[in-house]
Amino acid sequence: MKWKPLFAVLLGLLVVWTTFKLDATDIVYSKPSIQTLLTFQNRYNGTSTCTNFDPDIALYEINMTVQKITLDINQKENLLRRLSKEVRTTRDFQLLKEIVELHREIEVLKSKRAFYQRKGQSIRLYKQYLNGEYMGLTSEELKGYKDKIPNPEDVKTPKDVVTKLSIMGEMTFDKIVLIDNEINEILENTTNSKNATEEVVNRIFLLINNQSILWNQLREYAALRDDLQTKSLLSNSNSLAISGAGNHNCQLKSNGKINCREIQRGYYEDFECCLSFYRILSPLKSYQTYTFVGLTPVAVWVGMYSSEFPNVDYHIGDWCTYTFPPDNRESTIRDIYWETAREIGRNWGLNVKSIQIKFFYSARVYRQETRKYEETNLIFQYDCYFSGESVRCLPSPAYRKSLFADPQSPPYRYTTKIVTNPYWLVCKSGGNCNGYGCQYAKWANAHCGGCFAPDKSASQYFAKS
Repeated sequence: MKWKPLFAVLLGLLVVWTTFKLDATDIVYSKPSIQTLLTFQNRYNGTSTCTNFDPDIALYEINMTVQKITLDINQKENLLRRLSKEVRTTRDFQLLKEIVELHREIEVLKSKRAFYQRKGQSIRLYKQYLNGEYMGLTSEELKGYKDKIPNPEDVKTPKDVVTKLSIMGEMTFDKIVLIDNEINEILENTTNSKNATEEVVNRIFLLINNQSILWNQLREYAALRDDLQTKSLLSNSNSLAISGAGNHNCQLKSNGKINCREIQRGYYEDFECCLSFYRILSPLKSYQTYTFVGLTPVAVWVGMYSSEFPNVDYHIGDWCTYTFPPDNRESTIRDIYWETAREIGRNWGLNVKSIQIKFFYSARVYRQETRKYEETNLIFQYDCYFSGESVRCLPSPAYRKSLFADPQSPPYRYTTKIVTNPYWLVCKSGGNCNGYGCQYAKWANAHCGGCFAPDKSASQYFAKS
């Protein structure tokens, strides 16, 4: 099937030129210039200045940070090798659990190192830009990025490729969590034994190895995404323009009409803005229980697929909305998001066979590092797909966590186990992250071009059963 343009370019973009008459009021935004977007802020007085930012000093600091993280990784990997050799002889169950936790710590550290390496690459590109050495993104370069994703003929612009890479990364994380679920299940079923069987030990090591491959893939997608986003930003300031026409969010209403409204767009900032004004913290730990307070529904992302179950190789579009369901019944979720996706498919000639839904909440969580409650996010994920003649809309298998009974009015205080996608978010301002400019920049989710549900560790947190 011929690719249709991605629907989501704006926190909540959706279908525009349909045969329906769209009744929406255009909102006029002020458009930041490329100079404004790439101007760094003085971290002490909050004033805009390029002269206070020295790329060479920033690169030096990043290189020192990367070296420190690498040393920590090497030490832990040496310990992991020693313990792995020991457990194959003793098959000690507690030692096996220690190995699993150590493996998870190492992967988080590798993601942290990759995060700083991505930022270092952005600064190198920015330094070339300042020196007049960067001449812009070429069509050949863009082709190189497109060749790294499935169905490259389906994407036309850098923005499309960035979107596809983001979706590929997040769906890879789902696979990582599914493997973790199997590891946890094996460990839980072995808790009454002092020693694990050889079969259990071999299975755990196989799963860990498969998971490491997926983590490497996820980090590669993030590197490609951020690299292309930076090059695109530096290449063409015109691509940052906001159009009042066509940027609408549409929902299918009970009367069969499509009602559209404007949704706010966010702007990419250089990561130095976030490091200066929204400094990086350590991610919350996966499979631990945390209490979130002040939960607020922020945005809903819907990915559409031509496969029987959501599969990134068959992604055919995505959209965002501020509309949360009035309850968490399966029929309600199906009526709102599945029916809308099917309507979009009919209007655009897309064969929508399944969808994935992410419900984003902003919240606060207590941080030992700062000894206060910090801004963060909490995500619930669902999948809708055909099951025989009916359509099921259920929590994703990786997380298995149902929405609140009233998703529009969540409890003020909510305690849940989480799974962390560490160091994944991007530095943005505007949108639902409040004002524009460095002092407002945050590590935030950027689905549909928006800026929402930020977190000071640049991480996503999925509610887990």
